[in-house]
Amino acid sequence: MWAIIISGTTFLIGNKIKDLKTPTTTPPTQNIIKEESLVSENNPEETQNESTKTFAEHIREGDKLFANYYYKSAISEYKKAIEKNPNEILAYKRLAETYLKNNEPEFAEENFKKALVFSPNSNDLKLGIARAYLNQNNTEDAKKIIWDIPETHLEARYYQGISMILYEKYDDAIKIFNELVKNSETSQSIKNKSENFIKTKETIELYAKDDKLFAKLYYFYTLSINDEYISAIPHLFSIINEKNNYRDAWIVLGYSYLRANKLNEAIDSLIKARDLDPEKAETSFYLGIAYFSNNEIEKAVYYLQKAQSLNFKNKDLLDLKLAEVYNARNDFEKSEAKYNELLNRGNTEITIFENIINLNLEKLNNPKKAFEIAENLYKKHPEEAKTHLLLSKIYINTNNLKHAKSFLNYALNLDQTNPEIYFYMGKISEIENKHSVAKEYYQVAISLGYHEEIAKKSLDRINIINSFLNNKSYQVNLLNQWQ
Repeated sequence: MWAIIISGTTFLIGNKIKDLKTPTTTPPTQNIIKEESLVSENNPEETQNESTKTFAEHIREGDKLFANYYYKSAISEYKKAIEKNPNEILAYKRLAETYLKNNEPEFAEENFKKALVFSPNSNDLKLGIARAYLNQNNTEDAKKIIWDIPETHLEARYYQGISMILYEKYDDAIKIFNELVKNSETSQSIKNKSENFIKTKETIELYAKDDKLFAKLYYFYTLSINDEYISAIPHLFSIINEKNNYRDAWIVLGYSYLRANKLNEAIDSLIKARDLDPEKAETSFYLGIAYFSNNEIEKAVYYLQKAQSLNFKNKDLLDLKLAEVYNARNDFEKSEAKYNELLNRGNTEITIFENIINLNLEKLNNPKKAFEIAENLYKKHPEEAKTHLLLSKIYINTNNLKHAKSFLNYALNLDQTNPEIYFYMGKISEIENKHSVAKEYYQVAISLGYHEEIAKKSLDRINIINSFLNNKSYQVNLLNQWQ
C-alpha cells in the first residue's frame, strides 16, 4: 500500500508555491501459448511436506514471501530455517530484516545480535543493530555504532547522513548524500533516497530559505518518506510543541503514524490537522486511508469523497482507494466504475485488472465483461502468473475445464508459491470427482499460509469433501448390512 501512497505526498511544496456471448471457446491467448509449452499437471502428492524441506528451501520460500510483502509468513519460514540449522547466520539476518519491515524492531535487534555471535566483525550486522535502535528511537546508541563503521561501507555512510539529519546538521548530511549519489558503487536504492534529501534542500532554498521551521518539517517529512518514519515522529512532535497550530506538521505526523501502522494515533493527528483547516485535500485523503485501515468503512468513504471534492491531485491514487472502499462497502457497481476510470486513463497495474475481473465474476455475475478485461490484461502482462490464473478462473466460471487447466498449469510454471493456483487446481479436481487429489491441492494452498482467505476456503473444501466421503462410506456400509 505504501509504495503508492508515497507517490501522492507532495503537498508541502504546494503550500510554498502560489453484445458478445459468454466465452466458451478457445481465447486468443491460446493461439499465443503453444500446447507443448504448457507444463504437465503437477502431482500434488509429490509436493514436499514441511518436515522434509531443507534449510535452503525454507530460505527461498521466505525470500519469495518477503518480496511479496507477506512478512509474517516470511518470518515463519526463516524460523523454520533456523530450526533446521541454528548455526547459520543467513537465517538470522533474513529474520531480523523481516522484523524491521514488520515494525518489530526489538525482535530485529535480538536476531541481528544472534547473527553477530557467528560473525562478530560484520559491519552489515552492526549496521542492522543500529537500524533497529533507530526504529526504537534509541538515537544515541545507533549513532555510536554507525560512526564506528568505515565510510567505505556505503549503506552505513548513508545512515551517517541520516544521523546528521536527526541532529539537525543538514548541510553536513547533504554533503554525505551528494557524495553517495556521485559514487558509482552506491546502490540505486541509496542513491534514490539520498536524492530525496538533496531535492528537499533545493526546494527549501528556492521557496523557504528563511523559514527554519518549514525546513525542519520538510527534512523530517523526507525522513519519513525514506522509511525512517519511527525516527521522524519525535522530531515532528518537537515542531508541534514549537507551533501547535502548524497544520502541515500534524499531517506529516499522521502520515508517519500511518506508515508505522499506529492507526489511532494517525487518526488523532489528522483530525487535529482537519480542525485547523477543513479544506485541505491531503488531510481528508489520509483520514480516509486511516479509517479504511481501521475498518471504519463509512468514515473512509466520507473522507475519500471529500478529498475528491477538494480536488486531491493524484486522481489515480484516490480512485484506486475509492474503488477498494466501495468494494468493502458492497457497493460493487461504484467500485467497478472507479476501476474502469483507472483503466480508461491508461493505468496498467495488474492489481486493477485483477480486482475488476474478480468483481465481475464474483459479485456482478458478468463473465463476458471479465473475459473482455482479461483479453486486455493478457496484452499488457502476458507472462505474469496472475494473468493466467485470472483467465483460468473465467473458464472455471464458464465450465470450460480444459482451458482452465491449461492456464492454471502455465500459471504454476511461472509461480509455485501462489496459493490461489493450488486452490483452483483443487476446485477443478473436485469438479472431476478426484477428491483425494483435490484435498492435496487444498492442503498445499493452506500450507503456503500467507493468504488467509484462500487458506480458509481451502479448509472449508477439505471439510466438505471429508463429510461427503464419510457419508458415502456410511451409505455403503448400510447397503452391505442390508444384503
